[in-house]
Amino acid sequence: MLDLLIVDDEELIREEIRSKIIRIGNPSISNIHFAVDGQQALHALRELKPDIVISDIRMPNLDGLSLIRECYTAYPQIKFIVLSGYGDYGYVREAFKYGIVDYLLKPVRLSELESQLSHAIQECTEHKAHQNAAEHVSPSAFPEAESANVDMNAEGISSPTLTGSELGGDEGEARPKSLIGLVKQYIADRPYGDVCLSEISNVVSMNYTYFSSWFKEETGWTFSSYMMKLKMDEAKRLLENPTLRVNEVASRVGYDNIYHFSRAFKNYSGLSPKEYRKQTVLE
Repeated sequence: MLDLLIVDDEELIREEIRSKIIRIGNPSISNIHFAVDGQQALHALRELKPDIVISDIRMPNLDGLSLIRECYTAYPQIKFIVLSGYGDYGYVREAFKYGIVDYLLKPVRLSELESQLSHAIQECTEHKAHQNAAEHVSPSAFPEAESANVDMNAEGISSPTLTGSELGGDEGEARPKSLIGLVKQYIADRPYGDVCLSEISNVVSMNYTYFSSWFKEETGWTFSSYMMKLKMDEAKRLLENPTLRVNEVASRVGYDNIYHFSRAFKNYSGLSPKEYRKQTVLE
C-alpha cells in the first residue's frame, strides 16, 4: 500500500485532485495527505515518508521545483508528478532533470491523472521489488571483479584493478578498471528500464543516498537522467530506421505505453517521435 501527498497552495485544487484520485479508486493508494506549500511539504515528507507526491510547480515560500531539488538527495525513492500551467514549461523541463515521473497541466483531466498515477504506482512497485531482489544479489553480478585485485578507498568502497591480460594488454601489466566503468557496463548489459538505483547501489555495496551523489559526481549526470539519456539516444537511433513503428521503438527502450514514451521523448528532445523521424528523413 502506498501513501500520497498533494502539495498546492489552493485548497480547491487540492480537494479536486483528492476527489479525482478517490474516483479513480486505485487500491494501491492507502492514504492521501495535504501540504499547502513546499515548506510544509518538507515537514510532511520527514514525518509521513509518502511514496508519491503530486506538487504544484509555483507556490509561495518554497516552490515545487525547489522542493524537488531538496528531495532529490534526501528522498530519492519518492515519485513526483508536477502540476503546471501553460507558462511553466521551462520549470517542468528543469524538473525532469531530477527524475520526476511526469507532469499534468491544469485543469487536471481525470484520464491523464489516472494514467500518470498508474505510471507512478508502477515505478514505486518496481522500485520496492528491485530493492527486495537486490538484497539477494550475488557479488558475481560483476564477474570481471571476482578475480580482480581490490583496494579500499576512504569511503570503504572497493575499487578493483584488473591485470593487463584481462583488459587486453600485456600479461602482468596492471591497469586500473574504475568502479564507474563497471557500473556503466552493468547497466549496458541489461534491458532498458530493467535496472534501478536501489538495485545497483546494493550491487556495489554503497548506501543508496551515497551512491546517488557519487554517481552524479563521477558522470555529471543524475542516475535517472543518465538512464533517460541512454533510452532517448537509443530511441533516436531506432527512429532513423523507417521500417520500425513508433510503438516498436517505445517497446525496445523499455516503454509499454506509447503515450508515456512520446511525452518523455518530446520532453528530452523538444520534438515528438514522429517530428524527429520526419526531420531526419528531410536531412
